[in-house]
Amino acid sequence: MSAYLLIISTHAPYHSSFAMDAYEAALGATNVGLEVRFLFQGNGVFQLLSAQTPAGIQHKNMAKKLKALPLFDIEDIYVCSKSVALRFEAISGQNHAQNYTNEFFEKISISDELEAQIVNEQELNILMANASHILRF
Repeated sequence: MSAYLLIISTHAPYHSSFAMDAYEAALGATNVGLEVRFLFQGNGVFQLLSAQTPAGIQHKNMAKKLKALPLFDIEDIYVCSKSVALRFEAISGQNHAQNYTNEFFEKISISDELEAQIVNEQELNILMANASHILRF
């Protein structure tokens, strides 16, 4: 297994500049030849939702920008299953332990263009342990 930089995006897309900073750090790292893996965790999973309308706050759609990750050789993209579950339950008020990932990804129009692997806590720990460096935004 080769060494890689793991970038963890933990913030909602427009609350602050953290989501954009994570995106730009990933692109910059690949430009200098680093292997990058990208993880959406915490409120960062909201970046993947297609129903974003940031024009009203004079921002560009983060979900559309994420489509470019594979063009920069960032193809190892992960989503924390626990983060999805907690946010889906908070939004819907229901516990969908069996179906939360499928229902979440049905709401993501970019899923056809951006393949993301859902990881559980154990897989997440392995991903982090094997990373040579981790940047958390």
